[in-house]
Amino acid sequence: AVCVLALWHTVAFVQSGIRPLSPKSFRDRGSLVQQHFFQNTWADREYMDRQFFVASTLHVLLPAAKRNAQLKAIELEPTDGRYIAFLRPGAEEVASKRWYLDEYIAIGKTLWEADSDDVKKLKKKANAQGAKPRFQGWMNPSERWQIDKSSVDMALLADGAIQRLGSRQEAALTELKRVLKPGGRLYAIASDDDTKAFDGEWQNGMKGSIFDQAGFELVAAKQGECGLTIGYWRKKGVKKKQVRKKKATSFGVDPKELNALLEGDD
Repeated sequence: AVCVLALWHTVAFVQSGIRPLSPKSFRDRGSLVQQHFFQNTWADREYMDRQFFVASTLHVLLPAAKRNAQLKAIELEPTDGRYIAFLRPGAEEVASKRWYLDEYIAIGKTLWEADSDDVKKLKKKANAQGAKPRFQGWMNPSERWQIDKSSVDMALLADGAIQRLGSRQEAALTELKRVLKPGGRLYAIASDDDTKAFDGEWQNGMKGSIFDQAGFELVAAKQGECGLTIGYWRKKGVKKKQVRKKKATSFGVDPKELNALLEGDD
């Protein structure tokens, strides 16, 4: 079996009394994601289980943007770009989600040389998604990124990235808060070791964690049976848009996304 849902938890989910995703619904959504990303794909089973879990989760959490919007994403300390493809809607959904991944920015200590293997690999993955790649080497925590304030729609920390940041963790999260738009989304894919580095617990909303201290609040977290947990954060203190829906207006998950997650319940 693939890496199935073990936990979908936020404080807001608990308070609202929303029921968890049923196994049947997860299988149905999983089939759709598999068609988008994994047709005719053969690889190590454990690796594929993790890829499937990440794709299925981000498939729910992607932002809802305006028609023909061109979104910008940033990834910290990437190695192989294995999740870039999951930061955009599948081909069948472009018409409904109506936005595109226009730019992919990679920040990391190994990204100084334009002809390095890491840069070549990431550039190939970004180009395959129709996104313009940009790279910035970053080793000095006091150095600001060459990215405008409030200009990035999504940020990604893949599993292992928080550990590769090391002593730059605090500076990195400070910069992420600076460059993310008010409604920007921060996704963190975490192994057990990454979770320890976060210095918080998923069950209590990562209160007191490095994200909490940097000014982010956890919106949702999903734990799989493949050893990964995915968290979705946003900036604290951002005024939420009022949406005329019965559910999901109090914690920033778009109602269309949540309705899909909950089998269309309204």
